[in-house]
Amino acid sequence: MATYKDRTRRDPNDTPDHNPDNQCGPWDLPEVDPKPGDVPCDCHQPPPSQPPPCQKPPRSKGKDHDCCQQILEILRRMPGGRDIRVRKPKQSPKVKSANLCCKLPIKDAIVPILLLFLRRFLDHASPANDFERGVQAFLAGLPTTKLDALKIGLDAYEKLPPSIRACAFETRFDTCDNESLLDPKFIFKVWLNEVVHLGRATVFNTKSGELGVGQVRPWDQTFSVLTDHPHSETLTAPWPWICQVNPGADNRDWFKNTEVTRPGNLALGIFRFENYEFSKECNQIPDPGDPGKIKFDCHNRRPAPATPGSLFANTCESIGVGYQTRYDFPDPSGSVCLVVPKTFPGQGIALRGLNFISPNSKARLRRVGGGFPDMVLSCSVQPDTETPLMRDGKVVATCEVRDIITFTIPEKIKIGVNDVPVLPGRYILDVIVPNDTNYAPVPGPAPADFTSNDVWIDIQPSPNQVFRLWTDEAFCIEETDGLGSDEPWFQAYSVRFAPAAAGTGLVAMLPQQQITIMDTDDVDSGESITFAAPDLFHDKLGIGEVVALAVYGLEVDDDDAAKQQIKDFGDAYGLYWKNFFTQFAATSDVGLVTALIGKGVATGVSLAIGAAVLAGIAIIGLFYAAWAPADPIGYDVIIFDALSLFDLTNPATPLPASFSKSFDELSLDVNPQGKLVQPGGTQARYSEEHLYRSSDEDSTYKLVYRVERT
Repeated sequence: MATYKDRTRRDPNDTPDHNPDNQCGPWDLPEVDPKPGDVPCDCHQPPPSQPPPCQKPPRSKGKDHDCCQQILEILRRMPGGRDIRVRKPKQSPKVKSANLCCKLPIKDAIVPILLLFLRRFLDHASPANDFERGVQAFLAGLPTTKLDALKIGLDAYEKLPPSIRACAFETRFDTCDNESLLDPKFIFKVWLNEVVHLGRATVFNTKSGELGVGQVRPWDQTFSVLTDHPHSETLTAPWPWICQVNPGADNRDWFKNTEVTRPGNLALGIFRFENYEFSKECNQIPDPGDPGKIKFDCHNRRPAPATPGSLFANTCESIGVGYQTRYDFPDPSGSVCLVVPKTFPGQGIALRGLNFISPNSKARLRRVGGGFPDMVLSCSVQPDTETPLMRDGKVVATCEVRDIITFTIPEKIKIGVNDVPVLPGRYILDVIVPNDTNYAPVPGPAPADFTSNDVWIDIQPSPNQVFRLWTDEAFCIEETDGLGSDEPWFQAYSVRFAPAAAGTGLVAMLPQQQITIMDTDDVDSGESITFAAPDLFHDKLGIGEVVALAVYGLEVDDDDAAKQQIKDFGDAYGLYWKNFFTQFAATSDVGLVTALIGKGVATGVSLAIGAAVLAGIAIIGLFYAAWAPADPIGYDVIIFDALSLFDLTNPATPLPASFSKSFDELSLDVNPQGKLVQPGGTQARYSEEHLYRSSDEDSTYKLVYRVERT
C-alpha cells in the first residue's frame, strides 16, 4: 500500500461542487440554527420540490456468473492439489459507493470532516484551535496499525470518481481551505443537521427527511348547529383530520379509532385494524403443556353492561362529555373496545392525517377533568408527497393521505415562576392549523385557523425498570451468490439519547458503542450460527430517554489479511469517531437540540436514530464501500424507550404487528415470535426475528432478538 506522502494529491478544484465565485467558509444551516429572518411566515408554502430519482448503476453481471474468475482462483491455489480455498467475488467499490449515494437522504458531511482533520494531521498542519489540537493529539497517540487503517479510508475516498464523491458527500470540506470550517461549533451544527434529516427519513421511510406543508385538500364536513332551531350544516374547507396516532414517533404501532371514516364518508370495513389496536382482558391459566408454567388467555374487551334502568348502553371509553363511541368497534355480538394510545412525558408523538397545511401548526393537549393547564405545542410537518391531489377529477381527501405531524410531550411546563411536571391522566389531543391559504368555507372573512378532530391519549408515569436486550440465535437461510462459504459479520452501533432534564447535563447522544454481534466464517445455506450472546442494552431508561441501534451486516473476504484489514479499520474508525464526537460535543450549543425538540423539528427517537444511522450506516457503510472487500447483506435500525420495552415484556399486551422495510437492495422483515411468561406471571421474555435480505447478493440471514426485565 502506498504511504500518504507517496499518494498523488487531488486538485481541490476538480469537483462539481466547487464554485470560485462563492466565498469559502461556513454556510447557513437554517433548520438547526435559524437566523432572525428565518422564522416561518404566515403564508401558504408549496410542498418542497422533489429531486429527480437517483439512478442506481447496474451491475455488469451477477456474482453467480463469475465462475471463470473463480476457476482461475482455484487453479492458482492448486500446487499439488493442496490448500484449495474459494474466495467469493466482491462488488466493485465504485458500484457500492454509487448505490449508497442513492440511499442517503442528505449528502454525508461527517466522512469529509473526519478526513479533513486526518489529512491536516498527516500534512503536519498547525492546529487551528484547541479542538483540532486535541484531535491531533489523539491521532498522534494511535498505534501505527490503526493510523494505517485510517489512511486506507482517506486514500479510497480521494480515489472515488468526482461524480460519485459529489453525489454522496458534502465536498465543500474538500475544496475550501478555510480554518473557520474547523470550528467545533460549526461542525456540531453540520452533524446535527445531518442527524435530523437522517432520523426523519429513516423513521418515516421518506426520501429526504425534509419538512414542508401538506397539500390543500378541501372536503365536506357536517356540523351540528345548536341554536333556537338546531340543525346541521355542511361546509367545504381543508379541514385537518387526525387519522392515526403513533406514540413514540417511531413509525411502528399506529392507533386509529372509528372516526377514521369521516373524511370521504368511507366504510369502516376498508380499514385494517391490527390486533394491538384492540384493548384486551386477560386471565392467567396453567400451561397445558407444562403445568408448572403460566399462560395468558386474552380476549378483546367489551363495554361494561348497561346499568339497569339506563336509557343508553355503556361505551368503551368516556370522558364525561356526551355519548362517545369513537373507541367502540362494531362486532357481530355487540362491540369491542379499541385502545386509547398511551405515552409518557418526554416521549415523541407522530400523527398521520390530512390538511396539515401550515408550518405553524400546533398540537393542543387538554387534561380531562382539569387540574393542569392546556398545553399548546409546536409541531413539524412532513407532507405526503406520494398520494395524488386529484383522482378521477376529484380531490383525494381521505385517510389515505399521510401528512405527518411530530411533537414531543414535555416533561415539565412553566406555571408562573415554577417548572411543573406534566400530570399523568387522559388528555384530549387536537391540531390547530393556521389558515395560511385564507380559505373561506362560507361567504365573509376567512377563519384564522382550522381545528382538527380530537383523539384521546393517556399520559402515564415512565416505568422504573431495568431491561435487557440481546441476540443469541442466527440462521443462514440463503448464502450469498458464488462458490464457497460465507463469512458474515454483523455489527451494531448504539446511541443513547438523554435529555438534559434526565440529569445528563448535555442533551446527549452519549454513550455511543460499537458492538460486534457476530463474526464467523464457513457459513452455508441452511446452517444455524452459534455465537456468544452480546448484550445490546442492559439498563434503566429514564423519562425521555431513547436508545437506537443501527445494525449493519457484511459478507467479508475470507482472506486472513483482508479480514484483519477490515477489523483494523473498524476498530480505528470507532476510536476516532468516539474521540472526535466527544470533543466537539463538549463545546457544542446544547440549546440547539432542546430548541429542535421544542419546535417539533425532531424527537428523541429521530435524533437517536439519526445519530446511530450516521455513525453505523452512513459512515461505516460509505467507508467500507469505498475500498473494503466486503459486501452489504443486512441493514436494520432498532429503536426503543421504557414504555415500548415495558409493553413488549407485559404478558397481557398484544404482540406488535409484523412489518417490512427496504433500503434499496437491502430489505428487512420483522416478525414477532411470541412471549414466554416468566415465573410469577407478571412479566414475559419477548422474542422477534429479523430477516435480512440482499437482492444483489441473493442472500437471507435471520437474527432473533430478545428482551426481558431484570
